[in-house]
Amino acid sequence: PFSKGWHCAACDIDIRQPSPALFTFNNAIGACPQCRGFGRTIGIDLDRAMPDKSLGIREGLVKAFQGATYGESQKDLIRCAKARGVSLTTPFDELPPADQDWIINGDGGLDADPEAAWEGGRWYGVQGFFDYFEKKAYKMHVRVFLSRYRSYTTCRVCKGRRLQPEALNFTVRGLTLPDWWQLPVSKLIPLVEGITPAAGDHTAELVRDEIASRLRYMDHVGLSYLNLDRASRTLSGGEVMRVNLTTCLGASLVNTLFVLDEPSIGLHPRDTGRLIDVMRSLRDKGNTLLVVEHEESVMRAADNLIEIGPGRGELGGELVFHGPHSELHTATRSLTA
Repeated sequence: PFSKGWHCAACDIDIRQPSPALFTFNNAIGACPQCRGFGRTIGIDLDRAMPDKSLGIREGLVKAFQGATYGESQKDLIRCAKARGVSLTTPFDELPPADQDWIINGDGGLDADPEAAWEGGRWYGVQGFFDYFEKKAYKMHVRVFLSRYRSYTTCRVCKGRRLQPEALNFTVRGLTLPDWWQLPVSKLIPLVEGITPAAGDHTAELVRDEIASRLRYMDHVGLSYLNLDRASRTLSGGEVMRVNLTTCLGASLVNTLFVLDEPSIGLHPRDTGRLIDVMRSLRDKGNTLLVVEHEESVMRAADNLIEIGPGRGELGGELVFHGPHSELHTATRSLTA
């Protein structure tokens, strides 16, 4: 069978036609409908529900099941575990993955109806237990109970990938876009450089070269260990500054003043030379860099040194030295010298 549209005749499913908006989580077309592109939702945190994975089922693995109020679920779990042959005493983190998944998601898996499982005498899962009470959240005591186990958790629909399911139908070199995001820069560079666009497709070549260039800049400033899916709020001050440096390099700005406040913070000494090379490349394009820095190798690499002193705080405020590094030894009041 043949179809002119984005339709699979064998599966009888329609595939959304690709567009730039489909591949960005900042657009309603591409964002996961559940988490709206954030990759996380406020929901039940199983690490709170089962805080000690070294416990077995009988020892009280599921914190929410301990006590008289919801003790019936503990009995259900023990009964169903015996029927399935799951050990009641083996620590959760030593159980086979299949048994761990069964404890969490129950007999019917993640999408099963917990009420139907309970009525049929099957195990409804720790997640199913909480899903049932989510429907009863109009009751005050239920909301108070659930609040003990809530936190930001990975979206259950997109698994933290942030995109619509339709966006995952498309791959580059066998990897979906979220797969690319989750690779460190050091592995991304050879993958991107290895992409071969169709003959004569100059647009694709331009995009590939631009992406590879940005990634190489990140490698040059010592950020090869980062992945592109890393949340910016988890970066250190030095990492944020170096990411911004790569943006400036990629934009190819000229006649611009860059003010950097200790860009070597958090940088391993072996990578300081790379940072200096990046700053020199910015300078060589016709820009001026004003760098506040106490790292010796960075100061030695500067074309001009300015030292304010002679002491700190109220003991400073005077121009102690201004000139090339080779003349620093002449500054008698310089602590740096």
